[in-house]
Amino acid sequence: MDLTSEEIAHFIGLFALTDDSMRERISYDPFHLNGRRAEPDAELPLEGVEIADSFELTPFRPNIVYNPPSFQIVPAAAGPIPIPMSPDVPMPDVWLTQNTSVFPFYGTPYFEFDFPLFQQLRIVLEFTVKPAFLEIEPPGQIAVVIHQYNSISDIDIIEFKDGMFDGMDFGRGSERIDELLTTAGRLDPNDLELLPPGSEAAIADMVAEIVELAAGIDAEPSGADADYAFVIRGESAVGAFVDGKLVDLPPVLSEFQPRRHDAEPEEGSLEQSHFDPETGEHQQQAGFEVVAGGNRLINETGILDAMLTSPLMYVLGNYTSIDLIVQTNIVSDHDAIEAGFTNHSPVSEAYNVAVRLIEANDPFEGIDQSSLSLPANFRITTLGGNYVNIDWIKQTNYVIDDDWIGVTRSGTSTFITTGENLAVNASYLTEIGMSFDLIVVLGDVWKANVIFQSNIFADDDTVWRDSPLGNSSYDLESGNNLAWNEASITHVGGTSFAPLSPEAKNFAEAVKGGPTYITYEMLQNENFAGFGTLDVLVIEGDYLDLTYVEQRNILSDSDNLLIDEGDGPLGPNEISLAQNEAINIASIIKYGVDQHVEVGGTVYSEAAIYQAGFLDVDDPDDAPVLDDLASEAVVFLADEMLKNDDTCANDELERQVQDQDADDLMQTMLA
Repeated sequence: MDLTSEEIAHFIGLFALTDDSMRERISYDPFHLNGRRAEPDAELPLEGVEIADSFELTPFRPNIVYNPPSFQIVPAAAGPIPIPMSPDVPMPDVWLTQNTSVFPFYGTPYFEFDFPLFQQLRIVLEFTVKPAFLEIEPPGQIAVVIHQYNSISDIDIIEFKDGMFDGMDFGRGSERIDELLTTAGRLDPNDLELLPPGSEAAIADMVAEIVELAAGIDAEPSGADADYAFVIRGESAVGAFVDGKLVDLPPVLSEFQPRRHDAEPEEGSLEQSHFDPETGEHQQQAGFEVVAGGNRLINETGILDAMLTSPLMYVLGNYTSIDLIVQTNIVSDHDAIEAGFTNHSPVSEAYNVAVRLIEANDPFEGIDQSSLSLPANFRITTLGGNYVNIDWIKQTNYVIDDDWIGVTRSGTSTFITTGENLAVNASYLTEIGMSFDLIVVLGDVWKANVIFQSNIFADDDTVWRDSPLGNSSYDLESGNNLAWNEASITHVGGTSFAPLSPEAKNFAEAVKGGPTYITYEMLQNENFAGFGTLDVLVIEGDYLDLTYVEQRNILSDSDNLLIDEGDGPLGPNEISLAQNEAINIASIIKYGVDQHVEVGGTVYSEAAIYQAGFLDVDDPDDAPVLDDLASEAVVFLADEMLKNDDTCANDELERQVQDQDADDLMQTMLA
């Protein structure tokens, strides 16, 4: 529609609205003027209320139960208060903040967002006076399932002249994503497609599957063209690792982030604007500016688990524990840039950062435990069935931002932004429960701490021009992307294993029958030294503890920029097709004390860290250059763009197929 027709259409619409408004007023005015005013409601009837119950208090009648002293150890529920009530053991206060070693990455806030990982926690480890006649409740159990998903389709098509992109295939960016998803499927060993367990029995089966997966991870994935792939196992999987290499300190994310377009502008750049306080006008400097990148995909998770702790554990069955971190980066940054454009952006980067720490936390540190007195009494609480503690978090960001921008010289100042999308998933859990002196598990123990992280994005930009003279030049940025995976698993309190001793076995068998089967001799165990009253938790089933975090970022930002210089060069310009960020951050903290575990069955305790990357990235100095002639550039593009292949590979990663234009065809344009 031309400008004249558009103005006529606006005039006709305004006339119709005015006419309808006058017609409605003809009907409304008589009704409004002649209407009755609302009358107040009549008073509500009030009926009396008779109270027949008496409020006289009955005399206090205490129930005094006297138990004569006994020289035999009996269950605490029927015995006198033992003295001494607590050992003379000084216990330090432990503060958890963002600056302690427990949080190896969070020294400064992330970006400009103030996402606190955890509020400041004070955990006081101390023995308190525990009256023997009080009963203790079984520990609480928890199951948390969080699934966060963001999907953004922002395919912008801008033509300053009609027909600038006739014959182009606007869906070609998704073809590259399909290829990268296929590569990720070969590179990522996680092929289980794990879902939240639907039953308690499924938790143990899932931990067994994770153990099998970790054991089968290979440093050389079959069929995958990885630039690097490393596996660290067992005792070697302690410390900080960056792309498979052990480092003294993990890198800080803020030191690797590209300079944001919305950061403080440099002196003399087109981003600097002028505001006149007298007139209130905001004046942009003359020039041409395009921002088609700047997308940020962020997944962030923090879990602090202190649900159930004890310095001693007896297990009649098997003990299985696994820590697993899997990180992959799949990045494609192939740019086709015509001569006359100078790319000033740094090379795109990708990093996998993993930290696994085990920090000692001995409640008897500096004290000879053997010199402390043995318990004079005990309390037992029984949990029928299984003990369950599940944290399941899955976060996914899927963003398509394949823009087509065709521009000509227009106006004094032109600013176009078609990118700068933001997708954020954030979850923070702080779980604090109970502590016991001894946990007896009559079944098996299944523990797993798992973090899966992957970044997959394509930034294959194409820039060309249609110039009669071909003597103009432009500066642009088409790289400077960042893919970042950061994961940490921290155990506050180490674990030592030993076969189930005869004394421990007798104690575990005795608690099956109840407190009355505990004898004085059973409490004379050196492992119980220092506990005035021994608090015992008996789990009749299995001990099930699963912490699972899965984070994925999928981004396609393959932009196409055509500059038509038929009306002259654009003048001063700034073009940014880059500065995309795909970031995953996950932290699991298991807070407890040093624990000695005696196992009657088999013990499997393993840790594995897998880091791999596929980087198909061009150096801006060596980027391919298109021919100067615009017609040949269009032919070069058309060879690939005119293909219409509706089939796409069935990738195993969660994604959506884009088969229609985006609703937001043009995000923002000021000219």
